[in-house]
Amino acid sequence: MKIVVFTCDKYSWLIPTFWHFYKKNWQNNPYEIEFVTETKKLEFGYSIFYPGKILPNSVSIFYAGKIPWADRAIKYLKQSNEDKFLLLLDDYILNNRIDSSKVKIAEDLCRDKIGCVKLTVHNKYSKFLIQSEIDGFKEYPTDKPYPISLQAAIWQKSFFLDILKEHETIWETEVNGSKRVQEYDKKIIWSDTPIIDYYSCGYMKKGKPVEEVVKWVEENWGRIETISEIWNPLYSRLGEVDPKNPRKNKVIRESMDSSTYGKFADMAVNKLKAQDSVLEIGCGYGGLCSEILKRIQVSYTVVENKPMLEQTKKFLIEKAEYKDATEIETLLNRKFDLFIANFCLTETPLEYAEYILKNLIKNCRYILISDIENELLEKYLDKYFTFTKTCHRKDTKQFVYIGERKVI
Repeated sequence: MKIVVFTCDKYSWLIPTFWHFYKKNWQNNPYEIEFVTETKKLEFGYSIFYPGKILPNSVSIFYAGKIPWADRAIKYLKQSNEDKFLLLLDDYILNNRIDSSKVKIAEDLCRDKIGCVKLTVHNKYSKFLIQSEIDGFKEYPTDKPYPISLQAAIWQKSFFLDILKEHETIWETEVNGSKRVQEYDKKIIWSDTPIIDYYSCGYMKKGKPVEEVVKWVEENWGRIETISEIWNPLYSRLGEVDPKNPRKNKVIRESMDSSTYGKFADMAVNKLKAQDSVLEIGCGYGGLCSEILKRIQVSYTVVENKPMLEQTKKFLIEKAEYKDATEIETLLNRKFDLFIANFCLTETPLEYAEYILKNLIKNCRYILISDIENELLEKYLDKYFTFTKTCHRKDTKQFVYIGERKVI
C-alpha cells in the first residue's frame, strides 16, 4: 500500500506545509508516498528532515496533465500496481502523531467486502454509524448521506475505480459517487477514534485558507516535540519518586539501567578536570550525574522533560543546573567541555534528536554517548568529532561513542 496525495497546480503551494507536518507527525513511516498532480513541478521546501530541494527518498510524483480531478485519479490508479491505497489531499495538515501500527490494522481490514476504511475524526454524519463485527470500527451504511467522502481513508483500488466517473470534479465525485456506491456490494467502515487527525475542513475552504488552520500552522511550525511515543505513557505512570531511593519507583527501575553508571562515570572523568562543564541530555532521575559528581567537582547542566525533571531536582537538589527539554534553545550559544547522552537520543522524537546533534554537540569539546547504532548520530559525529565506537553489550547494536572535537 502507498500513501497517495492528490494535489493540483493551483494548490501546489500547499505542499511544503503539508510535507512539513506530514514528516513531523508521521515519523518512522513504513509507507511510500506518491503525489498525483497536473503539470507544475512540486517543491517540498525546507525541513529538518529534508534539507534541500532534491526529491526525498520513498517519494514519487505522478504528473497526470491538465485533466479533471476524477480523470487524474483514474489515470493514476490504472497504472498503479497496488491493490489498495491511503488517500490524502494536499490541504490535510496533520496535527497529531500517527501510529503506524493502527494504520496497518486498518490496511489489513480493507479487503474482501470492506471496500473503504475511514481514518478521520467523526463528524455530523457519524450519527448514521451502526455497529459492526470489528472491534474499534463501525459501519457507515451506503444509503446514508455522503458515504463517499474524500477525507483520509484506505480504499481498495478496484472499488474506488468503480465509483469514479470521468470528467467529474472532486466535489462531483463525492456527491454523485455517493449515489453510485449503492450499486456495489461493498462495506464502508469508520474507526471509532481518529487514526489520522487534521482539521476536518482542511487548510482550504471554498478556495480560501481557513483562518483557524492558518493560525495553528503559524504557531506550530517551529514547535519541536520533546516527548516520544515511548516515554509519553511512562511519564503518565511515573508518580512521585523517593529521592533517597529513586529505584523503588517502578518506571525508573524498569527503564533505567543504573548498573552501568559507575563505568560511564569513570569514562567521563577521564575527559574532565576540576571546574570543567558538562551537559547531559536525558538525565533521567540524575543517577549518572550523581556518580560523576562523586568523582570530580564540575559544573553540571541537565536536560529532561518536565515530568521527570521535577523528580531529578528532588534527587540532585542544588548539584546541577536544570533545563526543561522545551528550553533547549537557551543552550545554543553555550560551550561545554563534555556532552553526555546515555541511551537518550533514540528515545526522543527524531526532530528533537537532530536539533541537538546539529546545534549543540558542536559546541562541546568531548562527547560520551551510549545508544543504539544509527546513521543520524554517526552523520553528525563524523562531521564534528574524531571518535571511537565500541560495543556496549555483546550481540547487541548498542554502542558507546567517545570523541574529541575536530580542530576547525
